[in-house]
Amino acid sequence: MADRSLDVLTKIRTALLANNTLNTLIGGRIVYAVPQQTAYPFIIMRVEMTPNDTKTEVGGDYLVRIQAFDTALDQKSMLQIKSEIYNTLHRNESNIALSGLIQCIQQGVNQVMKEPDLKSWFLTVDYRLLVEG
Repeated sequence: MADRSLDVLTKIRTALLANNTLNTLIGGRIVYAVPQQTAYPFIIMRVEMTPNDTKTEVGGDYLVRIQAFDTALDQKSMLQIKSEIYNTLHRNESNIALSGLIQCIQQGVNQVMKEPDLKSWFLTVDYRLLVEG
């Protein structure tokens, strides 16, 4: 089985950017690493893959961690961003043009918190994708 981590990240990014409300909120800033001197808000994504093969099936279990950052005075924008991410990804496999995708669900607890500098907010949310092939 091939590791399709880059393909997973690319398709998730494309799906999130296709959400006009989310795209307006973040100004299209979805990246794979912490940007140098970028405008807020922005989203960072990363992925981990675990093979999920059996004797007769080939597949992978992908955990996509999405983190958003903003310098708003309150957490309202972060809650809007979180909601739009959820609406786009959770159980909406048809929004993600990834061959072999069986399921995309939000995993665990998501958090909206104030950064230690007390100048910015951050959100962390994880999505699990089960992919065949």
